[in-house]
Amino acid sequence: MSLLSVSSILPPRRRLGTFSSCFQLLTHSSSPSIISVAHFRAQRNYDYSNPYFIPNSTHIPDSYLKLQRLLTQNKSGFKNLDNALSLFHKMLKMQPLPRDFHFCQLLTTLVKMKQYQVAFSLFREMCTLCIPVDIFTFSIAINCCCHSNRVDYAFSLLASTFKRGFVPDVVTYTTLIRGLLSQNKSQEARLFFANLIKFRQVQPDVVTFNTMIDGLCTTGHADMAFWLFTSMEKCDCEPDTVTYTAIINSLCKRGLVDDALNLHSEMMEKGILPDVRSYSPIIQVLCSLKRWEEVGLLLDQMIQVWEVGRRKAHNSDYE
Repeated sequence: MSLLSVSSILPPRRRLGTFSSCFQLLTHSSSPSIISVAHFRAQRNYDYSNPYFIPNSTHIPDSYLKLQRLLTQNKSGFKNLDNALSLFHKMLKMQPLPRDFHFCQLLTTLVKMKQYQVAFSLFREMCTLCIPVDIFTFSIAINCCCHSNRVDYAFSLLASTFKRGFVPDVVTYTTLIRGLLSQNKSQEARLFFANLIKFRQVQPDVVTFNTMIDGLCTTGHADMAFWLFTSMEKCDCEPDTVTYTAIINSLCKRGLVDDALNLHSEMMEKGILPDVRSYSPIIQVLCSLKRWEEVGLLLDQMIQVWEVGRRKAHNSDYE
């Protein structure tokens, strides 16, 4: 399997020097000029390791407690976008500034609302105002770029994390792989994934493998997906229901229902419970072949598996 260096996958160096190319992505942006940049630079010496650091103070002001309550209450999403933007601008005016953790909470909520461009716009404003950002903030911004079909900007941000001395985690890399696959760049995704392993940038987890395998199956690279599936154990990563389901579905689409049945049996032997998405493609092909006896056996097995899963869920409620 041929490999390229990570640098060959990233955009040219001239595009990585600043955030300017990334920022052109956005149309929803508020001007930071109403608040002095010096105001934020003056606060950079504050102790951000403490979520509520207040110089010369022994108590947490009500405004910070209220902020945390608002972020917690709306962590699944604000009723409307204006409320989120209003809270962000109130946070900018707080003295001292809230910790970067709180800004991350707000950006995460915007992502849950699928307001990717708005979240990236706020990230841009934070950088412009010299508000401290960490690898988690960058990961959110990278995710927003990928969802906005600008994976090239996402790689520019990845380069910026290296320049700042941050170490991206497996979630960040998985997001980039998913972004490449979403733009039908399966070859680039495969090469990028291979380099992560070759240069030991990160230890891929089951989510990373599942992202690659599902993407390869979807784009018609089933053989490569199966090779990756068989390579998981070499990377000390055990496949799960999602992994098996992606391969089974791909085999069924190619008419290889017997291979899919064998994989299904292997899944059961390992104690990995199939779900309805694991059964559906096999049953559909068996029905088209009029192999009714096997269809009946699988339907009976589905009921048994569902009962086992129900009991496990019930028991976990009392643990």
